[in-house]
Amino acid sequence: MIKTNNNIIVCITAVCAAGFYSSNTVAAEHVTTYDAADYAGASGTITFDDWGYTGPGGRTASDFSAINGFGGTAEGNTLDPNGGIGQIQHVITNDPDWNTPDQPQTVYEDFTGTGVYNDANLDSTTNFFRWAYTSPGGSTFNNMQIDYDGDYHVAQNDMNFEFYNFFEYKPEDGSNTAPEMNYTNLAFQPYALSDASGWCGSVMASHPNATEPMAGQLTFDFAFDVYFQNPETLALSYASTEVVRGFEMRSWGDLNVDITRGDGTTQQYSARAVVNNTDPSTIGGVENPVVEELAATDEYKNDVSFMGADVIGSGGTCGVETAEWAAGNRGASVTRFASMIDAADSSSCAAAGGSWQNNAFAGFAFLLRADGTRYLDWYDESVYGPDPSAVSEVPVPAAVWLFGSGLIGLVAVARRKRA
Repeated sequence: MIKTNNNIIVCITAVCAAGFYSSNTVAAEHVTTYDAADYAGASGTITFDDWGYTGPGGRTASDFSAINGFGGTAEGNTLDPNGGIGQIQHVITNDPDWNTPDQPQTVYEDFTGTGVYNDANLDSTTNFFRWAYTSPGGSTFNNMQIDYDGDYHVAQNDMNFEFYNFFEYKPEDGSNTAPEMNYTNLAFQPYALSDASGWCGSVMASHPNATEPMAGQLTFDFAFDVYFQNPETLALSYASTEVVRGFEMRSWGDLNVDITRGDGTTQQYSARAVVNNTDPSTIGGVENPVVEELAATDEYKNDVSFMGADVIGSGGTCGVETAEWAAGNRGASVTRFASMIDAADSSSCAAAGGSWQNNAFAGFAFLLRADGTRYLDWYDESVYGPDPSAVSEVPVPAAVWLFGSGLIGLVAVARRKRA
């Protein structure tokens, strides 16, 4: 892919198989190239390796579009009158469990650069420049709607991120059993600035609640308010707001960031997603695994990770400030912008009732990782059938026991086959 100011994307080297349930036979690399002119002198690439996987309808990692529009008539979509919402789920992020397939990395103390954390385990960690911040548990993605085509939709207000203000250091070799808590010099409040759209592979499984590998992706605009933080007192002072348009987040594949700033400083890090329902240790030991062929296990049922990376662009954006922000409130859970306005400059932004914002950290790359748990809230049983993991509790008449233990064994076998 080649990323420009208007997010033009071109798919390269992909073998895009057709069909509702499909997989590439050859892994494809989707490359986003960053031009120094648009990123404050920073240039390089971010590469996503798709493991040879395609989603519902043959869509690839470069394709976030809906098939015949999202939903059906109930959702205002006349293109697909027989469509509709078939599944609803939500995801809550978890604290690190240190079971990560990512490569360890040297991390520097943020903003000062004086301290060095060698061989750091990056489980549930967000890289920003050469620094690192633990992705805290408790971020929620609610009311995640999936239609029968596998189209994904999450409303802006249903995505809520926790406050990022610490880094838990644990060497990859496990030399310190308990992680070392470090409050950071910078703190961040991320938040969505648009609805999210994409596709979800759960429609390709035998059932939405089956213990099978499931992967998906979403794209949305988001921002993060940056604060200077006193690591001793945790006092906050607002620094800036950074806006990222078209952020892409996926729950499978390999992601590699290779960006060099204008001063020659390199920003290099990578991540490997843990697909829903699969054991992370098996994914970490396989080169370019195929999603459908990963070993699913009840032990990790509905455990999932997701990741996304980008570079903060130069130039400015226009946003509508929240009432809370306009009233002077700052800090964790407070967000500056409620929505974005398409404006060419600060004058047209002000005329439209917005506030102009220049990114202060232009040219800084980041890679967001998080682990979470998926919860299936509802699915259309008339389409997908009953829950395969449910156990029927039917009283057995006393006379049945006269047939002996052999017949009971046959009944048990039959039940397993039906499941």
